[in-house]
Amino acid sequence: MPEQVGVWNWERWNSPEYKELNDKQLAEFDSAKRAGYIVRMQDLMEASGAYAFLTNGLAAILHRDYIVPVTRPDGISMYLPGFKRA
Repeated sequence: MPEQVGVWNWERWNSPEYKELNDKQLAEFDSAKRAGYIVRMQDLMEASGAYAFLTNGLAAILHRDYIVPVTRPDGISMYLPGFKRA
């Protein structure tokens, strides 16, 4: 976003098409249309070369009603000893 250059846009990347798509997706109530805008925005970011996506790994999730997990906000376990019985 051009208004964010030097704030959080450290790459100083600017794309009029990205800005237009962002404005559209913010106003869109249809989740399928919004998803299409966002996928195109991601494609623009990747094609620009301004970003290096280092990982796109999977985070395995499991659930047991007798375990209270200790996780980071992204769902990755902080440490195994932190798990305890519910």
